[in-house]
Amino acid sequence: MYKKIVYSALCLLFVFTMWGCKNYGSVIVQVAGEEERIMDRIDHVKQIELIVNQAEWQYMIVEMGQRADVDFWINDSSKDVRKRYGIWFNEDGKAELTKNNDGNYSMLDKDQTKKLKALLISTNAED
Repeated sequence: MYKKIVYSALCLLFVFTMWGCKNYGSVIVQVAGEEERIMDRIDHVKQIELIVNQAEWQYMIVEMGQRADVDFWINDSSKDVRKRYGIWFNEDGKAELTKNNDGNYSMLDKDQTKKLKALLISTNAED
């Protein structure tokens, strides 16, 4: 009887632990002209997801005059979804961001741009 109670308690603990955890996937980054690299540090993935989720998205078909400075894909392994983003860094310190090539467009402010640029470009040696 004691073993059943302990076993049941452990099973419940496992279920509640897994239920409360978000499985952060990875981010694939490709800086223009460079090889793709995989970023799977949870703190970096969370920060990148936070920035793109806080962006003010609007539907706007845009044609950029050049290839994105950085292309990146966020892989959400819990949903088996892969979202593609392109980012163009502007001289004024802001950036333009597109999502999934389907008309989702956002202009990032200087603070968001600085953070995202540091995460996507400056962490090559850390991942």
